[in-house]
Amino acid sequence: MNHAKAYSRREALIALSALAASSAVPTLASAQTLNYPLWEITSGAGKVYLLAHTPPRRRTWSDPRIEQLLRGCRVLWTETQHRDEPPSQELIKRYVMDTSGTLQRRLTARDRERLIASAKAARVPLGSLDALQPWAAGETLESSFFEEIGPTQNAAQVLYAKATAAGIATSSEFAAAGDVMRWFAALSEDVQVEYLRYIMDEVLQGTSAGQRIYEAWAIGDSGPADAWVARMKATYPNLYPSIVLERNRAWVSRITSMLTKKKPSMVVVGLYHLAGPDRLQSLLAQSGLTIRRG
Repeated sequence: MNHAKAYSRREALIALSALAASSAVPTLASAQTLNYPLWEITSGAGKVYLLAHTPPRRRTWSDPRIEQLLRGCRVLWTETQHRDEPPSQELIKRYVMDTSGTLQRRLTARDRERLIASAKAARVPLGSLDALQPWAAGETLESSFFEEIGPTQNAAQVLYAKATAAGIATSSEFAAAGDVMRWFAALSEDVQVEYLRYIMDEVLQGTSAGQRIYEAWAIGDSGPADAWVARMKATYPNLYPSIVLERNRAWVSRITSMLTKKKPSMVVVGLYHLAGPDRLQSLLAQSGLTIRRG
């Protein structure tokens, strides 16, 4: 198999699964949600609306209340831009591929057993992972694993499409797929391997277990998500600061800046940034901002 071509079929899914997005308006039936978790952050006259997108669920997200709030915002912030903007082969070669084919030699015997099981569960040829950096092997497993859910859209994807259609400005933590690749590739090998292990946990727990976390969140029950993030922090102490804590702290700075503007902003981040012991809401409160459940 040509590994570069094999991976390029999935590159739009990179970036904590957020690049699975399309800028098209959803065509599948949406399940209307009432009171989807939303927080309002205020400082003086400034206001920011904060919510999470989940990994793929079995229904396209919709919440008329939040969609109405978006219409009054000056900008929508997401983790990534949800454009059809595939990265170049040069980016893939530089940041995704590892032509030495040493992935499995970086893993423990137990890891290799779990990788075999994960590849089977996600329907990914095991050999296709060998030419990838550990983070990219994890993303490939996760992308294929979520394909089973179908072409539904999460909150970030739906709101991005609506903002674009309404002429509302959009911005993002990672402006393009290449930025995500550079970020992951800059992680140390130990952290990348922990990320792969974390994704294998997700795959091996099965689709139903993940769906229970996401569906609970959608009705306001953060308990399952809190437990998952707490486990991540305890199990993967090298990965957790990079993928959760440091990025949450960066969001505090961005949101503080947004609060100096006259019109509200809306921010949509991944579910696990709003759950667990270092949730973004807590860091915002610790920085002196007023935050309340909307």
